[in-house]
Amino acid sequence: MSGVAAAIVLAGSGGERLALGAWLVVAARATTAIPHVRAQVQRLHGRAAPAGPLIAADAAALTLSALAVAIEPAVAAGAAAIVALVALGWALGRSPHPPRCSASARRSSASPW
Repeated sequence: MSGVAAAIVLAGSGGERLALGAWLVVAARATTAIPHVRAQVQRLHGRAAPAGPLIAADAAALTLSALAVAIEPAVAAGAAAIVALVALGWALGRSPHPPRCSASARRSSASPW
């Protein structure tokens, strides 16, 4: 997805710095999203989700966002959104228990119709 963002910028006559900045912002989002989804799946299956990988992923995402702004200030809004998402995620906390699923929700998710 990051490559697509950069390609769109370049196809629209944007500069290389803007394309790199856009690429870094989208990469930052993926960097933090994937470990958090994995942790949620672990919790869903009743396994512990260690905080270390989540902290590392969030730190990497914040670093990529800062680098993106340093390269191209025009991507500051996207980088700020990454910072806000990371901050909001930690402010709301992480539930140690998986979300409860009702029997009707399980039945409806099993049906393709």
